[in-house]
Amino acid sequence: EFERQNDQLNIASSLLKLEIIRTGTGPGDGGIQSETERYIQLQIDQCLDRCGLGVTFNAALGIIQSISSSKNNNEKLKHHDSLSPSSLIPRVVSSAHVVKRLLLQIGQRNNNNNDGDSYGEQTFENILFSFLREYFNLSQGPSSIIMSQSFQIERLKKQIQALIQNVVILLPSQIANAFHFCKLSLPMWIVRSKFYSKVVESAAYMTMLQCSKECEETEHMNIGMIYLSTLVEVLVRHGSADDVVRGMHHFWSKFVNSRSETEEMNNNDNEFENARQVVHLATIQMKSPRYSAIFIRSCIRFVISQIENCPNITMDGLNAKSICMDQCMPFLRDACLDILSSET
Repeated sequence: EFERQNDQLNIASSLLKLEIIRTGTGPGDGGIQSETERYIQLQIDQCLDRCGLGVTFNAALGIIQSISSSKNNNEKLKHHDSLSPSSLIPRVVSSAHVVKRLLLQIGQRNNNNNDGDSYGEQTFENILFSFLREYFNLSQGPSSIIMSQSFQIERLKKQIQALIQNVVILLPSQIANAFHFCKLSLPMWIVRSKFYSKVVESAAYMTMLQCSKECEETEHMNIGMIYLSTLVEVLVRHGSADDVVRGMHHFWSKFVNSRSETEEMNNNDNEFENARQVVHLATIQMKSPRYSAIFIRSCIRFVISQIENCPNITMDGLNAKSICMDQCMPFLRDACLDILSSET
């Protein structure tokens, strides 16, 4: 088993070094410009999926961390085939693409791959869930893995907390260092505040899709909810409460807008209620009153900024009042009310 995993890691590392991207590394899409490059990247993604999502992530992480440390220590470059920063461009861009694909991407709500026959045509939500399941060596099961025993939940929480603290929160600076070392333009999604907001939003989408009704019970916990609630708590403790709130609000507001702009109220009402439940469960898990207060403060500051930046505010403030009543107050209710109730 160890030899097989080592072979998979070596294959994944080799795939990440393929020179499919040579010029025009853009700030938004990680350098993939043409349809041909996109097609080649899709085929490589499918091959990487065959190696295993956890293995692929570890291979990409190893490349990023090694080149990132090379920015200040050239001796680390001995692990690579060449000492030239330009020769490291393909593996840096490909490794960053793996991180973005597994942790940040959000699939479309209207899924065009309903047949599920093709291995490489997983939605991004399922890829994130599959990545977590493979990374923590959880057994294959239904779409929602429910832990009913407290020690299993606590063990998984510690594993997820270690992943977030030791890996996820360090990725923006490590990827940025690797890009700077190779003299590449920095994609916007690598900026720390955007990265943290997007990783929270992506986790919230995945959790809403994977969470079953059983996870609402106190004795059960869904793996997606463990990941999301731990992510929120760690980022708040890390001083990134504002980024958490932006990610949560962006996730929450999409369902508010879709609910108000469509006539198919039944389905969208259900999605909106599920989104509200995800926000509630993700934020109520914080155990520290101090960090709960920090999170609430960030929520209040965020909604104030939304009102202040409201376009076309009328003289009597009706537009601002409408936004406050229709979006700001409901978000504060869903994100903060139960926290305040539990702390009083």
